[in-house]
Amino acid sequence: MNNSVLKIPFNTAQFVEVFKHYNEAVFPLQIIFVLFGMLAFYFAIKSTFILNKSINIFLPLFGFGWEPFTT
Repeated sequence: MNNSVLKIPFNTAQFVEVFKHYNEAVFPLQIIFVLFGMLAFYFAIKSTFILNKSINIFLPLFGFGWEPFTT
């Protein structure tokens, strides 16, 4: 059995720096998406016909809303 350790091409400081830059780039939208998430959760548990249909508006935002900010 080989007990070799995987060597990553960056150190811990560089790894944390990537998250720091990402969080700074998307900061205002994080708050908006949390609010949208709470609203979508409310729509999901409220269970009326209109609210159940309107949840379909929010789901694509979660899937594709972050995409422009990840590249």
